[in-house]
Amino acid sequence: MTTASPRFLAESRVRTARRYAEADIRGIARPAEVAWLYENPLMWLRALHRMHLDVQNRIAQDRKDLSQLKPGPGERVTSDYLNAKRDFDARARRRLHFQRLVEGRMDEVKALIDPRPIGPYLIIGDLVDAFTEISEMADAGDLAAAADKALYHARTLAQLKKAA
Repeated sequence: MTTASPRFLAESRVRTARRYAEADIRGIARPAEVAWLYENPLMWLRALHRMHLDVQNRIAQDRKDLSQLKPGPGERVTSDYLNAKRDFDARARRRLHFQRLVEGRMDEVKALIDPRPIGPYLIIGDLVDAFTEISEMADAGDLAAAADKALYHARTLAQLKKAA
């Protein structure tokens, strides 16, 4: 009987980063987990970016679900709709709070990666974040959005170069 290699059983660095980043945002990360995040800021930023997108997607899905329950013009508002709206509002508040925490941590991690300014409101860490987002768009097959975002940042850098 053969045993599986410990390497096969190990969690991927992406999953580790996500798990540690979620624990950090929730304030329950152990010191070793926080230290790992600081040693791997690019993985940390990627995990935070994915968490941010997940929250946005969940809010959008809830809005879509709620809009299907919304009564049409001239129809009475049902108790099902009012209950669903109340639940949606409560979830949205929690998710938006979590999203603000993630965005704040993203800014901190971007500054950790490289805080050197490139312009009045841009640091190198912002570009790393943008390239991470472009990569995720391309991986998801949204090449048009990835190209648009890349062109936007190329134009921004060109304008900053002219201003320098």
